[in-house]
Amino acid sequence: MKKKLLYSFVMVFTLCMGLMLMLRIIFWTFNRRFFPAANLKEKMSVFMAGSRFDASSVALILLPCLLLYTIYLVTANKRWLQLMLLLLKVLLFVLISLSLFDTGYYAFSFQRSSIEMLQFTADSLRVFKTAPLAYAGLFAMALVLVVGVHFLLRRFTARLKVSTAFPVKHTLLFLPVFLFLFICIRGWNARPLSPLSVSLYTNANYSSIVTNTLQTFLYSAFKSPGNNWGNPKQFYPFDTVTKTVPFVQQLPAIEEKKYNVVLFIMESVSRAYLEKGDPQKASTPFLDTLMSNSLVCTNAYANGSMSVNGIQAVLSGIPALYDYNIDNSPYYLNFTRAMPAVFKERGYGTYFYYGAGKDHFGLEKLTRRFGVDHYISEEAYGNKAEHNGYWGINDSAFFRFTVEQVAKQPQPFFTTVFNISTHYPYVIPEKYRSVFPKGNTAAAQSVSFLDRALQLFFEEAKKSSWYNNTLFVFTADHWNKEDPTLKADGSGIYQIPLFIYKPDGSLKQTITGVTDQLSIFPTLMHLTGYTHKFNSFGSSVLNLQPERQWTVAVKQWPGLLLFTTTDTELYFDVTNDKISRVKFNAGTPVDTTATLKTARSFIQYYDYLFRNNKLADTNHLPH
Repeated sequence: MKKKLLYSFVMVFTLCMGLMLMLRIIFWTFNRRFFPAANLKEKMSVFMAGSRFDASSVALILLPCLLLYTIYLVTANKRWLQLMLLLLKVLLFVLISLSLFDTGYYAFSFQRSSIEMLQFTADSLRVFKTAPLAYAGLFAMALVLVVGVHFLLRRFTARLKVSTAFPVKHTLLFLPVFLFLFICIRGWNARPLSPLSVSLYTNANYSSIVTNTLQTFLYSAFKSPGNNWGNPKQFYPFDTVTKTVPFVQQLPAIEEKKYNVVLFIMESVSRAYLEKGDPQKASTPFLDTLMSNSLVCTNAYANGSMSVNGIQAVLSGIPALYDYNIDNSPYYLNFTRAMPAVFKERGYGTYFYYGAGKDHFGLEKLTRRFGVDHYISEEAYGNKAEHNGYWGINDSAFFRFTVEQVAKQPQPFFTTVFNISTHYPYVIPEKYRSVFPKGNTAAAQSVSFLDRALQLFFEEAKKSSWYNNTLFVFTADHWNKEDPTLKADGSGIYQIPLFIYKPDGSLKQTITGVTDQLSIFPTLMHLTGYTHKFNSFGSSVLNLQPERQWTVAVKQWPGLLLFTTTDTELYFDVTNDKISRVKFNAGTPVDTTATLKTARSFIQYYDYLFRNNKLADTNHLPH
């Protein structure tokens, strides 16, 4: 009897491990474009490390089942056995569902599931109705796996029935099994196994492949307060850090010019969509004309991969590296002094227009934290007939409403406009679907529709008195990671448009140095002649020094950062303080000493500012 029970346990454990392996293969295959190409040795390393994490998750599933089975053995009450089998099936079916959900949703979130992600998936429910068609393959795989697991479990657990109750002392025979499961869950190391442990086993670039959905979800639910970077970082003396990566800024004394500012944050618009000569370029005649008379940054990058990341970077000059944004981090009570707040100090009205629902993705809370007084959303528009069925009011209709409202705003004003029509699934009004060419990417038509909506906005704006005294800034929240037809790799996938237009054409020039979303804040302070201190990790593109030509983005949560310079991509594992990977843009190795110093200085400074609530302090000193 004991051999039968041991056989059943081994077979169920093996089945679960095999299931986890299949889910990992599906995940990697489906999302391979987001990870570096791996040779055979690296693949073996990833799968070996993954099996260690899988064993932990399988043990978490089997432990409560084993407890129920122990009760069954000492009572011989078949209801306990039925409950155990039901729990096991439910847990495995939920695991399959969540893992395959992660597989499809990874292109949107760039990480495995977590408690924090529930907020954003809740705001995406409408778009899920496209899932059965868009992800039919994953639904089919889920069905096959559920049916397969059901029949195999029935076969492997058939020997678990007993006719008489076991003496309680005989259940001590399960102690080695419980010990085995405990070791699987925790590991042998001094610190328990967690998603932070990936780099102990393999390259951190593959963190999302090595970990699994159950583990990341539970870790996010039960992790202790604090950030994911471990102990405070201390690489260099504080004065070295502040010189290497300035945060407190004060621009040269120049005449203050209180231009109005209209900042367009274009949803999921990659640089390739607007880049002349790029085969992935969309048809955008209006934006092409505008860019030909603008200050254009040809080498600009996003600092994150989600809208909330990008909007924090643009409005505050501080990237979101611990979590989705500061409101979702352990430091949500920290003070900030973001760009809208500085403009408000200068007498500007501050506005944020977004055609989605109130506080969609938490953006109302975030923008109000940053100093926005007026958040105008779908509810203010009031006409549901223009809703695109997924995210909110289509761009053409909402921009028409926006320009009407802007004309009523007292000057000077700082107004941000965030569009929705270029978000997956790229739905545009039916009357426009035959007007714009389909292009070479999935999003091309929606980008052309955005171009037309902007043209109509400007045609109306030109009739207003505020137009000629306004700076128009264009950027994106992030690159279009949801578009599988978009070809890019490495830091290239983070490239976004960034240009500033002034109606008199006086800003026309080209900036080729490395810039990013963080640069917008100091650049606008520069253009409007603000000479007091403010805080930002960016640098004005009008005064871009060689040593400031770098950008940072989260490559993999919780602690793999990508630092990009003109010649290098450096992947830094913050948790374990080591370089994970280096890629040389020209293919020829260069000295990475300066880039590594920049990376470590930035990490130390960023960590210090958050831990000590110094984000708004322009005179901070170390403790």
